[in-house]
Amino acid sequence: MSNASAANHRLLVVDDEPAIRLIVRRAFPDLEVEEAADADEALRSIGRSAPDIVVTDIHLTGMDGCALLARIRESHPHVPIIGISGYVSDADVQDFDFDAFLLKPLVLGDLREQVLAALREASGRVS
Repeated sequence: MSNASAANHRLLVVDDEPAIRLIVRRAFPDLEVEEAADADEALRSIGRSAPDIVVTDIHLTGMDGCALLARIRESHPHVPIIGISGYVSDADVQDFDFDAFLLKPLVLGDLREQVLAALREASGRVS
C-alpha cells in the first residue's frame, strides 16, 4: 500500500498508556490516527465515524480489549482489529477474532507491516 493510498485511511488506537498511543501515531504519519484511552471512548469515536482499522490494547480500564473487539464486530464486522499487549501470550488470545496480535514492547516494523497488510486485505473485501 503506497503512502498516497494509505493517506485516505483512519486508524483508531486504543490504549490507556499515552506513550503507546503516541508511538502508534508517530509510526503512521501517512494515516489519520485517532486516539482513545479506553473502550468507552473508542466506542464513542466509532459511533461518530467508523475507522478503517483499530489497534487496541487487551488490558484496558473498564471494558477490556477482547470485549471491545466483540462490540466492534457487532456493528462493523469488516473493520480489521489488531490486539496488542505486554501481558498476554498468543495462545491466550487465539479464541478471539483479532486480525493480528502483537506483543509489547511493540516492534514498529512489525506493527506497520500488520496494519498495512490488514488495510490491504480489508480494501480487497470491500466492494
